[in-house]
Formats: sequence, C-alpha cells, structure tokens
Amino acid sequence: MATLLPLLVVAFAVLAAVSMARHREPARRALALRRAGSGWMVAFGVLGGLFIGGETFSDPGGFAAAGMVLGWLVPLIVMAALAWWRPRLAEPLLMVLVVVVIAYCVWSAVGSHGVGGLRDQRAPYAAVGVFVVSVALGFLGLHRPRAAGLMLLATSLLPVVVEVVGSGAPLRHAFSGSLGAASLPGLVTAGLFLLAHHESTRRRVTTRGPLPAPPR
Repeated sequence: MATLLPLLVVAFAVLAAVSMARHREPARRALALRRAGSGWMVAFGVLGGLFIGGETFSDPGGFAAAGMVLGWLVPLIVMAALAWWRPRLAEPLLMVLVVVVIAYCVWSAVGSHGVGGLRDQRAPYAAVGVFVVSVALGFLGLHRPRAAGLMLLATSLLPVVVEVVGSGAPLRHAFSGSLGAASLPGLVTAGLFLLAHHESTRRRVTTRGPLPAPPR
C-alpha cells in the first residue's frame, strides 16, 4: 500500500492543477477545487464500498454480512445527506465521529489486548470507521472546505500514527494494510479542500481592496 503514496501525490497534483488552470478567478478556483475533492471522495466511496461489501459477503456471508454492511452503509448515507443539505448540523456531528474513530484506534492499539492490537482483528473495523467518516466529510467539504479538510487530515493521519506507534512497525509501512487503504485517499481530498479554502480567502482579500488613507 505504501507504493500507492506517490500515485496519490500525483493524483492530488493533477486534480489541483486542472482545477486551478481552468479558472483565473479565486472564487471559481475554490469551487472547482471543492468539486474535485468531493468527486474524488465519491469515487473512493463507491469503489471502497463495493470492496468492503464484497469482502463481507465472502466472509461471513449470509444475513450476518447483510447486517454488517447495513451497519456502516446506513450511517454513511445519513451523514452524507446531512453534510449535503444541512452542513451546519453535520459539522459538529462529524467532528464527534472523528473523535470517536480516533479514540477507537487508540483503544485498539493500547487497550486490553496490549500494544499492537490494532493490527489484528480490530484493524478492519477501524478502517471501516475511517472510510465512513472520510466519505461523509467529502460531502461536507462542498460547503465547509476548511473544516472538512482539517477533519480529514486528522482522520487520515492520526489513526495511522497510532498504528505505527502501537505496533512498532517501520515508518515505511505506515500506510500498509486496510487502515492505510482507507486513510490515503482522504489526504488527497484534505489537500484539495484546504487549497480551496485558501483560494476563497484570497478572493475575500482581493475584493476588499486597499484600505483608505487615514485623514491628515
């Protein structure tokens, strides 16, 4: 999975360059960057959801698999819909979910089973949690790119840091395994959202114009 990191860096560079090259105005650039980030996360959500669902129906399969899939699919749909139509309400809820996911990763790594527990049976659950929150944040970024970008950074990086520290794995294996696969795409979207926020800030500063000279 670590070999995908350069490819994701290239993906970020391409998406950012295309979004900014097509428009000169900062407002249009910011909108294009938000759409690029959200579109990237939607694609990741579809492909990741199909992969998780396929793995679940392979093992354990049957009604248990259906229940497990609904267990993450329904919250994902609800949070994505809230982020799309009610971003003001979704933002604090997603912030709470980010804290819960990170706390679960910490507990898995240093909980009752001792350091390194995140790499065993709990790792897939942590990866699904990161996946669900990241995709929902992809919708929030259309309206609140700065908040979504910062939360995506925390969701993508902190669980991986906990895994590396807890397992003692080399840094080059930081994004290996299911948790790395769920975390890496969020870094691309986080960068696009934060860049979009920067462009919107440039717009506000530019349109404000120079301050008038003080009276003599």
